[in-house]
Amino acid sequence: MSRRTNNTNTQGVVSNVIPPQSTARRRKPQKKGRLTTEKVGAMILNQALKDRTIKYLEVLITGTSVSTTYQQVDISAITQGASQNERVADTAWIERIDMSLGVTSANADVFNTARFVIIKWKESSQLALPTAADVFTNYPNALTHSFFNFEKRKLYSVIHDELISLTGVATSPTDTSQILSRKQIGLSSSRIDYDLAGTTGWNKLYFIFFSDSSALPFPVLNVNFRIWYYDE
Repeated sequence: MSRRTNNTNTQGVVSNVIPPQSTARRRKPQKKGRLTTEKVGAMILNQALKDRTIKYLEVLITGTSVSTTYQQVDISAITQGASQNERVADTAWIERIDMSLGVTSANADVFNTARFVIIKWKESSQLALPTAADVFTNYPNALTHSFFNFEKRKLYSVIHDELISLTGVATSPTDTSQILSRKQIGLSSSRIDYDLAGTTGWNKLYFIFFSDSSALPFPVLNVNFRIWYYDE
């Protein structure tokens, strides 16, 4: 039998009202700090990231002339093997690039401008390598001030772009000026897929450089890269 209560309205009339019965179960309040499934998953993932073995690839470019000629160097040729900093699998995740770059000018040009670019080449490096026409629209006409070729941006992405100006001494070509540039470039786990047991693959990293110097001796480049990565 349902329990009835007597309620009196504003006119003094007594009516029988059946109070509504709640069918929903009350949820017990969660204690603060209680681990949910999402929190546990995040903790496991963070621990897995900490447990990864971070390795690095060292790339040195020394005593290289920087002229009006487009030049590029593969800075992601990570070999496969059992040594400490070699990759085990065919996939590598680039975490960061450390770059220590120095350019020395000792020539008859009053001014020199050198350009240094790092790109990720999204095509297979075994089938095709990037060219000046792929990356820049009006190279070599504009030289160091050329725009990127946006019509071909599906082929590559720009990671770093830097201009360095050097002041020469026209009357004393033996005088030198030097610019040092140190950078840490984060990539947030940029993936490279290598061909089996090789250093070619997809999404490779290339360092591109040239200048507007047309007089010998050209500016001289010395750069040291440390490519931090983990593999799986």
